[in-house]
Amino acid sequence: MTNQGVQHRPNVLFNLAGLVLIVAGLALLLYGVVRSFAAVAAVGPNSSIDDLVPIVGNLLIGMWGGLIFTFGRYLWRGARKRGFRDRFGRLLIILGYGLIGIALTVGLVSAMDGWSAGFDGDALQEIGIRSVLIIAVIGFPGAALCGIGFRLAREQALAQAEAKGEF
Repeated sequence: MTNQGVQHRPNVLFNLAGLVLIVAGLALLLYGVVRSFAAVAAVGPNSSIDDLVPIVGNLLIGMWGGLIFTFGRYLWRGARKRGFRDRFGRLLIILGYGLIGIALTVGLVSAMDGWSAGFDGDALQEIGIRSVLIIAVIGFPGAALCGIGFRLAREQALAQAEAKGEF
């Protein structure tokens, strides 16, 4: 008869790595949000399109801060877990979220080309389709890795996002 109530001592390396990522992620998140608000405040009626680029760049810094914070949370939560399935699942979750972050970064940078296109409808539609394809081609495999990782680690999603777009 096994004792089901026994808890393992936490893995100190996982706790330390998780704590470092949590603190760094929160710092990046706050830095990105504060800088984004400062960039928005700097935009005025006589601003050029180039003045809008720092807004997206700072928002991406904040987004990556949130992802790094989430990576740290998965490591922190995994410090007590043992076994190959759990550790490999957590690695897949982190890789999946990383791919989704890369997809959003590349897609948003691609979408910024729409600002320079002006009001040309065909160019805007082409840029929109290209941006969505970039996000889908890189993001869907990331989501699949996360799904596999969730099952292996018997974990739940700590970060969720929802988007709605119209053309």
